[in-house]
Amino acid sequence: MQSLASSVSPSIQVYGLSCDVSCSVSLDKAVSDGISLLHDDFDILVASAGMSKPSLFQDLSVTDFDKMFQINSLGCMYSVKAILPSIQKKGAGGRIMIVSSMAGLSGVAGYTAYSASKFALRGFAESLHMELLPQGIAVTIINPPDVDTPMYQEENKVPTLNTHTKHTYTYILRHRQILRQHTHSHIHRHICVLLSNLFDNLTLVIYFFFVCSCVCSRLLPIYF
Repeated sequence: MQSLASSVSPSIQVYGLSCDVSCSVSLDKAVSDGISLLHDDFDILVASAGMSKPSLFQDLSVTDFDKMFQINSLGCMYSVKAILPSIQKKGAGGRIMIVSSMAGLSGVAGYTAYSASKFALRGFAESLHMELLPQGIAVTIINPPDVDTPMYQEENKVPTLNTHTKHTYTYILRHRQILRQHTHSHIHRHICVLLSNLFDNLTLVIYFFFVCSCVCSRLLPIYF
């Protein structure tokens, strides 16, 4: 990391502190040590810690299920909780980036616990965004696909996962073929129906606002 930072600018210094993201006490200490080391508060948080143990739901132990939620969901939330006061001290301009997954947007066979833990981050990020927006602190969530990491390499060793993934792709491809069998005239007819419905709804909305403006102009003439 230091060599990469130096290639950007020789003045950049990289420091490393280890902690357990599933433990709020450990995170609080890491943040405190970081502030003391930098003699400054934080501007940015990238919450990217995560783990996965692909398995069918009926074969997944409660311990593994809890562990994935503890790291993937609560680990991210604990990180934000620990560092947010420091970011707020710096004022507007701070940013919190939460790393979720494509499995946090669409469920995948063999990833019941992992997908559920990543789905939770979306609701958390959207709610946090609304809370921190007035303070000028941005909240971003990203959902990367498969990334070549040691975790991904371990996932590919699970036969059950590979089998169910193939079934998932077969399902998607089959439905794509069904869509392609639709003739252009059939698609055109559906588009015309959609546009017609949209026009009708738009007309109703315009009429509604027209009636409201007429009523308000009589009730509240000072504003019109």
